[in-house]
Amino acid sequence: MASMFDRLDTNHDGVISRAEFNAMTAAPAPYAGSTFASSTQIGAPMAMTSAVTTAPPITMAAAPAVTMTAPAAPMMTAAPAPMAASYTAAPVAASYTAPSAMTTMAAPAPNAFLDNEDSFGEAERIFRSQYDITEVLGEGTYGKVRKARDRQTGEFRALKQMKLNNRDEGVPSTAIREVAILKELNHEHIVKLYDVFCKPGELVLVFELCDTDLKKHMRALGGRLQPRQVRDFTQQLLRGMEFCHANRIIHRDLKPQNLLIDSNSLQLKIADFGLARAFSLPIPQYTHEVVTVWYRPLEILLGSKIYSIPVDMWGVGCILAEMATGSPLFAGDSEIDTAFKIFMKLGTPTEAQWPGLSELPDFKPTFPKWAPKGWANIRNTQQQIGATGVDLLDQLMRYNPATRISARGALQHAYFA
Repeated sequence: MASMFDRLDTNHDGVISRAEFNAMTAAPAPYAGSTFASSTQIGAPMAMTSAVTTAPPITMAAAPAVTMTAPAAPMMTAAPAPMAASYTAAPVAASYTAPSAMTTMAAPAPNAFLDNEDSFGEAERIFRSQYDITEVLGEGTYGKVRKARDRQTGEFRALKQMKLNNRDEGVPSTAIREVAILKELNHEHIVKLYDVFCKPGELVLVFELCDTDLKKHMRALGGRLQPRQVRDFTQQLLRGMEFCHANRIIHRDLKPQNLLIDSNSLQLKIADFGLARAFSLPIPQYTHEVVTVWYRPLEILLGSKIYSIPVDMWGVGCILAEMATGSPLFAGDSEIDTAFKIFMKLGTPTEAQWPGLSELPDFKPTFPKWAPKGWANIRNTQQQIGATGVDLLDQLMRYNPATRISARGALQHAYFA
């Protein structure tokens, strides 16, 4: 059976209807006598949290009908069912006349969805009664992140409250992808999703709480980390990415702000899978409008729509260099400015070192020609991570994606010996 994420990835690109969201996040529906909720504990069967009754099974029985006939074929009879004014389905009558006998069948009951204000209000009341919601931790165009205490366990959680477009009454595909992926990924270096609640106009994701992210952590330490901490965070990041890639997930938006840090344990967790997606073979075409521009690999900057897990490895290299030097390596104010900043440090690429370069949509043979500076001359990179760290960085940031080191290969590098 295809996973929820596979269904999303092949069928949706924009917004998902509320009914589709409930269906995709729910456990498989039994045939009769069960109920569903819009608030579901991840990894557990869905249970009802508001008073909604399931419709009775739709039965197939004999009824007056319009007769349809065709030469040398059995006779089919059918009659339309009346529309039900309430949420309970009206009986539907239909019959199939076989050459020898009449056959009667029973169809499975349809899923019951929360579809009125009272039901959603009750479900929301039950959901919110589980948490003591306190201060706002962050805010953006998506909505707010609030700190909350789970009343049952006493543990703190992060509630990501996302405002939805009431006009479309749909859930953005980025939110669906994040839910679908995090339901399937369970790893110590990937943020854990505990619960989901959806109602018209709002989607709430309940995550484990980490008190800071890598960007804020570095800023609190004056912009630079100790060499040992750089190595430790890089290793944790690679372990998380190796798990993602082993499960066919490309993150596509690695940056320090999306790496959460527990200040006490200094454990790193990869977060924000809104731009992530599953990959398959052969590799399909993707949009190139992914990855924050400073951490975007050259193949995407130059317009390639065919890419895979090496895009994440370039991001790992950018983050490693930023942890070592204290500031972003390629802080451009546009795609072309970022590309030129890459050229100025690593050299303008050539067809010899990257076969197929000239065929990329946005490559121009008239680009300025810069020679590579060498990592020893790029800030204090070599001093911070040493010769083995520079070698790893060089393999992470190769122009040709086919020769870029994998997460599994990087974990075996001498830098972590």
